[in-house]
Amino acid sequence: MNKNARTFIHILFSVTVIAALSIPLGGSIKNLKQIDTDFFGKVELVTAASNIRFFALKDRLYNKTIVGEDGWLIHASDMSTNDYQRSDPLTQEELQEIEQKLRAAKEKLDSLGIKLYIVAAPNKNTIYPEKLPSEIKVLGSETRLDQLTAHLHASLDVPFLDLRQSLTEARQDNKVFYQTDTHWNSLGAFIAYREIAGRLSQDFPAIVPYSLDQYEQTWEQYTGDMTKTMGNVELPEKTMVLKPRFEVLSDVDNIPTSTEILYDSYVISTHPNQELPTAVFYRDSFFKLVLPFLAEHFSHTESFWTYNYDMQRVFELKPDLVVIEFTERSIHQLLNWDGILD
Repeated sequence: MNKNARTFIHILFSVTVIAALSIPLGGSIKNLKQIDTDFFGKVELVTAASNIRFFALKDRLYNKTIVGEDGWLIHASDMSTNDYQRSDPLTQEELQEIEQKLRAAKEKLDSLGIKLYIVAAPNKNTIYPEKLPSEIKVLGSETRLDQLTAHLHASLDVPFLDLRQSLTEARQDNKVFYQTDTHWNSLGAFIAYREIAGRLSQDFPAIVPYSLDQYEQTWEQYTGDMTKTMGNVELPEKTMVLKPRFEVLSDVDNIPTSTEILYDSYVISTHPNQELPTAVFYRDSFFKLVLPFLAEHFSHTESFWTYNYDMQRVFELKPDLVVIEFTERSIHQLLNWDGILD
């Protein structure tokens, strides 16, 4: 099929799908305001259309996603792309504002005898930069994470865990991110766990991180979040899953909340060994796979999927430590945070 014929079919197909999505079954429209796309079979039609785009028409550009030459799905949201291009650096005023908020949190926690740790999870594009097309150029000299890491190391006495190096080293042997998802996979989460638990163990000797050989490496089929934003493209992948060879003693429970966005925004873990420390985790979606690893080292944890680190629950629970984890592409959320409650 020559280029002109392919383009014609693509345009005809797209117009047909748009028209079908715009008219409810058995109905008609007189203007755009009357369009109702919530009709029986909508999901199936979108799925079929997206799969034809991907498999037959070989499209590469989708909602927040670029398909790499080898089928690797590249996260192309504004913040992820800006981070890769280094095109939207933090100002000195913004760095100082983040520092001041974290300093206030540290001082309050210090007064209560509670340790604070900060963890930055890198973007998928940061660990796999070679996957991005050459048309997307690196424009700046530093990423926002480069800036924040350097600034906090120089100005704030808080352990700051930058996971980029350990994940970059680990990817030489196995994938540490899903091919079809924006997040790290089970192995990537384990690498993050080892870094976090290793640092915590310096202050809490009861935390003894498990090694990789204490887990069975199995392979399972997985379909990632990026296939959904592409319109439910059917792209299952085989991914490594780590299963403990030891007896798991912790119990991890998702607690229903009133949130309309996050289905597991509040997670509690418990462990029968009451001699282990307690913790509160403020985190995002990257921490979801890390939690089961960490839960084995704490008698009680409470985890909140939020960027509002007001510490309200911390003041009530008085845990031994607090971890604030955020993803590289969400650094700006540290500016939106109102600060701790008085």
